[in-house]
Formats: sequence, structure tokens, C-alpha cells
Amino acid sequence: MGIQKTYRLGEFELDPNKRLLRRDGRAVHLSNRPFRVLLYFVENRERMVTRQELLEQFWDGRDVYDVTLTKCVGAIRKALGDTTETPRFIETRWAEGYRYIGPLEEIEGRLEVGTSEKSGNEVDPDESRGADRKASLVNPPTESLLAQTSAHDHSPSALSEIPQSGSGKLSQRRFLAFAVGAVLIIGGGLLAFVLLRPAPQESLSTMRSIAVLPLKNVPDDSNYEYLSDGITESLITALSQIEGLKVISHGSVSRFKRRDADPKEVGRQLGVASILEGSVRRDGERVQVTVRLVRTEDGSVLWAGETYERSISDLSTLQDEITSQLAHRLQAKLLGGEHPTASRHSRDPEAYHLYLKGRFFWNKRTQEGIAKSIQFFNEAIARDQKYAVAYAGLAEAYVLQSLWGSTPSRESNLKAREAAEKAMVLDVTLSEPHVALALIKEQYDWDWIGAEREFKQALKLNPNYATAHQWYGEFLVFMGRTEESVKALRRAKELDPLSPIINTQVGYPYYCARQYDEAIVEFKKALELEPNFAPALNYLARSYQSKGMDNEAMAIFHKAVEHSGGSPVMKARLGWAHARTGNTAEARRILRELEQEARTGYVPACLIAALHVGLGDNEQAFAWLDKAFQERDVLLLTLNIESHLDPLRSDRRFQDLVRRVGLPV
Repeated sequence: MGIQKTYRLGEFELDPNKRLLRRDGRAVHLSNRPFRVLLYFVENRERMVTRQELLEQFWDGRDVYDVTLTKCVGAIRKALGDTTETPRFIETRWAEGYRYIGPLEEIEGRLEVGTSEKSGNEVDPDESRGADRKASLVNPPTESLLAQTSAHDHSPSALSEIPQSGSGKLSQRRFLAFAVGAVLIIGGGLLAFVLLRPAPQESLSTMRSIAVLPLKNVPDDSNYEYLSDGITESLITALSQIEGLKVISHGSVSRFKRRDADPKEVGRQLGVASILEGSVRRDGERVQVTVRLVRTEDGSVLWAGETYERSISDLSTLQDEITSQLAHRLQAKLLGGEHPTASRHSRDPEAYHLYLKGRFFWNKRTQEGIAKSIQFFNEAIARDQKYAVAYAGLAEAYVLQSLWGSTPSRESNLKAREAAEKAMVLDVTLSEPHVALALIKEQYDWDWIGAEREFKQALKLNPNYATAHQWYGEFLVFMGRTEESVKALRRAKELDPLSPIINTQVGYPYYCARQYDEAIVEFKKALELEPNFAPALNYLARSYQSKGMDNEAMAIFHKAVEHSGGSPVMKARLGWAHARTGNTAEARRILRELEQEARTGYVPACLIAALHVGLGDNEQAFAWLDKAFQERDVLLLTLNIESHLDPLRSDRRFQDLVRRVGLPV
């Protein structure tokens, strides 16, 4: 006999001893893990409970997929009849955690040994199959792909809230220049020491992860920002080539630019055991690079590094020297083998600097930035016609123009193909041109087998290429292979956790499967990283609209148009929203505006077709879809996905269009 404590939560009673939740005396279904999590919330009600804390307490510290945690909290909410919008029991604070805020009364009584009562709180299937099993999406032949997430977890509240702790850009592995050289040498010694030295409590696998933070530009002169950025990305590229080493992509580390980042916080946000940091100082015609390796667990300096100084004209030579030394040392330490490296950059100093400027503007991911990157890549090639990485960068830039619908697909893809094939002839080890060629085969050739072959070859050459994982994941969505898509996009996020575009795309398979609650969770995460990120705003608005939340959607659509600089894609979505809500006058005004733009510039025909669908002009919609087919509009890849095309699906002309494009049924 002993003292038994139970908790009264309003009309509910939580009995820890019997693992029982009752409502007005009747047992309420709640499986084992959600029951324990609810009890943990109640017992720690004076504070926020973080996501990481829950993972450590109930999943042994394993970083399970976010949907697993969502399902667990969703099951609790469903059992309590709670909602995320007006929480009565469980409060969610984005990027912080959860807290129990409901009524509470502690009741102490006698504990009778040996008594039992059927609770209905059976063992959680996740636990019975192994606590380390990560939640995965199923792809049922009919209905939505996530229908099997949980038999008792289909409420919107269960799917719309995961507090997050952290979240692409292509890994530009080719311009390992000057600073790279210096940085890499440093990295070699320091990484070999920190990652591979015998650790008392840590396995080597946990140490095989690193983030190269943006090197500081000293003095802070924007005219030479491309140099420090280029050296940083060169280091990332060099380290990415080492098998078995997890290297965070440029997109995520760039968020720490011009910040005195705390190593522990960096380690927590990026999930790495070590960081490489340093500076680039230019003094006249001399450049000085200093780096050091730091352990994120305690901020201790693992390797103090060295200072490298060279003439500005010797950057590529220095880069090759340092890259080679670092790669060899790390490879030997990590895997006991050799890692041959070759020069990737032009011996022409001016060509090298032009390439760095091209990558600098490419990483901005704006239409203006891409246009400038094309200019600099072409200038680099003009000085050195055998500069493989410059051709690779040029191919990627043209591919982005096509993806964004800023130039006709035929024109962009023709130029991208020419540049990608030239890059592969000059250097068969480059990953980037294979990704560019994969996208060309996907969005222009409609050669699905060839596209997948190129994606796989790119990832074989560079498994740390976050954007390759991202684009491959999007391709898999179009192919109807949702479970594989989620896996690829999650991997992209692991490599580039703070990238707004990758965080947005993690929600894309859910959106396409019409699982809008799950999609909303992911889009909100992207917006926590960048509140005005237009693609995330766009998909969040579309998800709300698909749920019938038109007022909420309309406000976000307007914001997406504003922060995209009036992108035709965003304007078309806004016009469709107006048509849906009955404001046909405004919808037609936007339609006329887009049709006028199409006469003087380029607007993807699929966008105008969708607006006609929203207005009920199906004949005009088919006319524009025919034009889209002739132009090889990249948006035709979404024919099987987009809900706004549903009114056309029963028409034989639509079915014939899907067949002509060759999309899987």
C-alpha cells in the first residue's frame, strides 16, 4: 500500500499508476507514448517543454521525423478535444515547445497493490516495432498519400503544429579557390584532429559532421564580399567530396554571416559536432586567410589552424595546395584511404575571380542575381574556355531561369544543356552538370528514366549536395513516388537545415497529396526562418484555401505577391483566389494584366490556363494548355497534382494532354 497521485484536468482524470485517462468516469483511448507525453507535460507545467527534450525523453534522443512528434501531440489533443487555434490544454509556441495550460487539481489517495483496470491505452505501435523507427509516408494507390499516418489522428489540430528548432542552394564544389586552399589546409589538420582523434565518450560517426561558417571579410568591404564567400564555399565543396563526412550546405551556414555565433547554438541548429571558422583579409595585392576548428559541444578550440598569405594572383594555386592536403589527411584519418584531388579552377586569376562573382550572385537566388551570375560565368569562360566549373555554374543558372518561368523553357534549356554537356566533357567528376542535365531531361525532354539516371549519378559524385536531393525529391513527387520523395527532401533538409526553399519543399509532397494540415506545419517552419519568403507564403495560402479558409488565404496571397516583386506566378495564384471567392472582376483584371505581359515578355501559359479554369472558361483554359504543351511549359509536370485543375480532369482533352506529356497515371 502507498500513496497514489492522480490529476484532475477539468472533466478529465489522469491516472499515472493505471496509465488511464478518464472523462467523466469513462476511459478515453490514448496509446502508451502519447499518455506518457501528456503526463510529462502535466508534471512540467511550470515551463515550456522543448522538442529536443521530448525526443530525448521518449525517443532516446533520436531525431525522428517531425510527423512522428506531430502524431503524438495530435493524439493527445484529440483525446482531450483540444485545438491549436484556441488551446485549452496544450499550448504550442513556435520554435520554443509545448506547455500544459489547462485546469489542474492533484488528488492523493491509497494505492492498492495488484489492482488493475482495463485502460484501453495499448502499447503504441511505434514502440512495439522499435523506438528508433522513423515515421514514413505511405503512398496508397487511391486517396491521399498520408492517409495511414494514424487511425486516431486525423484532426487538423493533430497535424498543424510542430515547434521547430531549425531548418537550398546547390553545393558549389568547383570554385575551391585561394582561401579554400588556406582554409582547407587548416581544415585538414584541424578536422583530422577533432573529428577523428580518439574520443572518450563519442563514436567517430557522431564526430563526422562539420559546418564551415562564412569567413569574415576583413575589413568589411562589400566590393570583396564575393572573395570571402567564395573561399567559404570552396571549403564546403572540398569537404563534401570526402566520403563519410556530413557537411552542411552553403545555404544554411550563410545565415550566420556577420554574426558572432555561439558554437553550441550552431551545433544545435545545424546538428554538427564541429565548426570551421575564420577570416579573409585583403591588403592591396596580398590576401591572408586564417581558420580554426571548434567543437560545438563545449566551444573548445580543437585546432588553432594557421595563417596563409599569398598574392591575389596565386589564389587558385594556393587553393589546390590546401584542398589536396586537407582532403588527403581527412580521408586517411576517416576511412583509412587516399582521396585524390585535381585542380578544378582556372590558372587565370581574373577568370577565377569572375567565377567567384558568378557564384556569389547565383546564391542570391533572385531573378536579378541569376542574370548577373550568367554574365560573370560567361565572362569567366571567355577568359578560359576550358573552365569546367564555370560551365557547370552557367548550366545551373539557365536551369533556374527555366524553373522560375522567367524565360521560355525551350530557350533556357537549350543553353543549359550546351553548358552542362561541355562541363562534363571537361571534368567527369563534377556533380552539378549532372543535376542540370537531370532537370533538362525532366522539365523539357520529359525523359523520366534519363532524368533519374542523371540525378543518381550527381548524388553518387557528391552525396552532400543538398539541392540535388531537393530537386530529386520534387521529381519523385511528379512521378507519384511520394514516400521516396519525402525521404529525399528530408535528406536535403539534414544537409541544409536553415534553407527556406528546402524547408518549403519538405511540405510539398503533403500539399500534392492534399494532406494540407501536414503541409501547413512545414510551410510555417519555412516562414519562421524567413517570414516574407514568397514560395512558402504561396503554398501556405493555397493550403488554407484548399481547406476552405478563404479569408486567411487571401491575406497571405497578397503578401506573397508583394514579397515576390509582383511575380507572375504569385499574381496568377492571387487571381485564382479572387475567382474562387466570387470576385470575378478582380480576377479578370489580373488575367488581362498577365495576358498583356505574355504579349511583351514571357508568362508561363499554364498560369493563364489556371486562371481561366477559376473563372469557368474551360475552352480558353484548354487553348492555353495547348500553348503550354507547344512551349514545353515546366508547370505541365504538375498536371496530376494541382487541385485547381480538377474541373478539367473528366474531359478527354485533359486526359490526352497527360498522356502526351507522358506523366505516370
